[in-house]
Amino acid sequence: MLIGSTKGARSKHAWRQTYRAVEHGHAKNQCKNGKIKEFPKDVEDFAALFIEAQEARHRADYDPDSRYTRSEALVLIKRVEEAISAFKKVAKSDLRAFAAFVVMKSR
Repeated sequence: MLIGSTKGARSKHAWRQTYRAVEHGHAKNQCKNGKIKEFPKDVEDFAALFIEAQEARHRADYDPDSRYTRSEALVLIKRVEEAISAFKKVAKSDLRAFAAFVVMKSR
């Protein structure tokens, strides 16, 4: 959203800079921030699912006692796909604001 969503619309240098630059911990904290309520509901829902999915991934990767069934994983994947679909329908100005909100630190 910040650098262009298609290869032709973005700078190669900007893409390389941002491709793996998102600090997921910061993004998660911003999604927990009370200011998230100022965004449209579909963005708020996306942010809540981002937190849930990230926590599930961390449990799966780092907790040797954590177990997920195939059906549990598929349910989460479906929920994420639905949230992404709704998220993509949000006004571009709100998507840009959300991208800046989760990527940049407040000063």
